[in-house]
Amino acid sequence: MMFAGGALGALTMQFAITLYERHLISLDQQISLAADKINRTLPMMIDANTEIMAVGGGARTLQYNYRLVNVTSSTVDTVALLAVLRPRVTNHACTAPELRKAFVDHGVTVRFAYADKDQRRLFAIDVSSVDCLSKGGA
Repeated sequence: MMFAGGALGALTMQFAITLYERHLISLDQQISLAADKINRTLPMMIDANTEIMAVGGGARTLQYNYRLVNVTSSTVDTVALLAVLRPRVTNHACTAPELRKAFVDHGVTVRFAYADKDQRRLFAIDVSSVDCLSKGGA
């Protein structure tokens, strides 16, 4: 499964970082600006199994909302799926510059929320700067 957010909105995020660093907008405004820009391109299939539906944010959280198009909540082992996805998602958020530099390093939690094909919530994975430090990234 892929993780959208990488290339999506990277230029907008860089612009928002610049504004934030110059104290022209707040961190929550930066999150909102990035989410609005990304949402203009959504929904979008990012691989054969995963669709990014929307991005939202506020209160120092940037949330990516995914739909697993071939999964139903009644048939999937969410514990096993979460165990597979958590390290991948955490690694992505900690190593993708457009997420790490723009958000994680500034105290923003990046949340990856997953739903089944009928948009029933499965689980969410939160990644913060503490997760990145524990992975050895500084």
